[in-house]
Amino acid sequence: AVSLALLALAFAWRTSAPEAVGPSEFAVMSVATHQRHQRGSLPLEIETGSPEAVKNWFGDKVPFLLELPTYQEVSGQDRLYGIVGARLVAYRGDYAAFVAYEMSTRPISLIVTSTTLAPPSGGQIVVARGLTFHFDVVDGLRVITWSHRGLTYALVSDLEERGEDSCKVCHAGAPEQDFLVELRVDRITGFSGLQEP
Repeated sequence: AVSLALLALAFAWRTSAPEAVGPSEFAVMSVATHQRHQRGSLPLEIETGSPEAVKNWFGDKVPFLLELPTYQEVSGQDRLYGIVGARLVAYRGDYAAFVAYEMSTRPISLIVTSTTLAPPSGGQIVVARGLTFHFDVVDGLRVITWSHRGLTYALVSDLEERGEDSCKVCHAGAPEQDFLVELRVDRITGFSGLQEP
C-alpha cells in the first residue's frame, strides 16, 4: 500500500491553492514520535531488518493489515535503506504502527493508523490520481502524509528535498528513478513555504 500510494505521484500532478495550511495533528504526532525515538525515550519493541517479521509482529496488535515494501529484498539490488524495527504508539485512544528505518545512518520514521482516526490534512497539497499528499515541515523535520485504502501514513525524516528522499524506502529501484525526480515538489509548483528559515 505504501508503494502504490507514492508511485501514483509519478504520473500526474496538480496543486491546491498556494497558501499552505498548518500541519495536521497526525503530522505533529508523527514528528514527536520520531523525535522521542531518536532521543531514546521510545525504544523499539521488535528489532529486525525484515519487513515480513515486522508485518507479522503487528498482525494481532493493530486492527489493520500493515503491508511494508519489500523491493530490495526481492530485487537483489544494493541496500539503500534498512528497517531497524518497530513498536506500537498511542494515538487518539487506539494504536498506530511505528516503523523505524535508516538510510545511510539517517533515520526515517513511518507511522500508520486508520484513516478514521487520522484523516490527513494541512500542509502543501499535491493530488495525483485521486490520492492527496500533504507536505509539511515540523520542528525542522519533513513530513509527508497521505491516506490509501482506509489507512493514513506519515513519513518523517531530516533528509533534503523536503523529505522525498525518504520515499526511497519504497521507490529505490532503478525503474522508479523518474518518480524520485518528479517528487521534488518545488520543481513542479515553485512553492517555497515548506523551506526551513
